[in-house]
Amino acid sequence: MHIADNRPKTKYILATDDSHNTLQEITKAISTELGPGKCKSVPKEEALFNKEVSVCLIQCMLLVGLPFFF
Repeated sequence: MHIADNRPKTKYILATDDSHNTLQEITKAISTELGPGKCKSVPKEEALFNKEVSVCLIQCMLLVGLPFFF
């Protein structure tokens, strides 16, 4: 049985991205388009004392190993 012979009722769109942007580049681009464009990398210890960042967000970032960019 081939998919072409029995097309599914639901249509799907598949997109791929071959870019190799870093998380810092993506964060900077979002900040530039939606905010002041300022972005800096901070150590985890400094992020823990930043009142603008929620404890939940820090825990999530630590859990998945994301770097901190503010």
